[in-house]
Amino acid sequence: MWSPLLLLFAFLLTLPMAPAIAETRVGDTIVISQGIPEDFYAVGGRLQIDASVAGDAVLAAGSIDIEGDIDGDVSAAGGQITIAGGVGDDLRAAGGEISLRGFVTDHAAIVGGMVRIEEGSTIAGRTWIAAGSLDMAGQVGADLRVFARTAVISGQIQGNVEITAQEIRIDPGAVIGGHLVLGVREPRLGVSGAGW
Repeated sequence: MWSPLLLLFAFLLTLPMAPAIAETRVGDTIVISQGIPEDFYAVGGRLQIDASVAGDAVLAAGSIDIEGDIDGDVSAAGGQITIAGGVGDDLRAAGGEISLRGFVTDHAAIVGGMVRIEEGSTIAGRTWIAAGSLDMAGQVGADLRVFARTAVISGQIQGNVEITAQEIRIDPGAVIGGHLVLGVREPRLGVSGAGW
């Protein structure tokens, strides 16, 4: 079984190495209240970004709250991740609870226990989501692929939608511009006390 720390380490290995010009912060609580004119790398217990970042952001923290705009890619790993600002390129996020209230200008890859793409949020590019529970109320400007235990779609997706889940609900107000492919997977059977 993969431990959360090992998964985080594997996730961070997939990220590009930090360039020589980047703002780097490490600490229990990190609050960014003034703009950062370059890439930003941070590891901490609690991370709050209230200002803009002119480059990419690579973040790992127990709690990540992004209110400002990030001009480049965002790669984030944490227990709770909230993105209310804008992402100027791609979003890669892995965490226990992930909430998108802002916008992503390009593609998104999101892995989480609970993932919420909230009403009023937008992902312009292709989107991949793996989640225990997904609530998709926002907009996706291209294809959406989902693998989840439960998936609720109430937003607007301009492209094709492919969902594999144990429970799938497409609300009456949902708009899907392309093909809809649903795959219902059966729950795995657990054997308790069998002595295996």
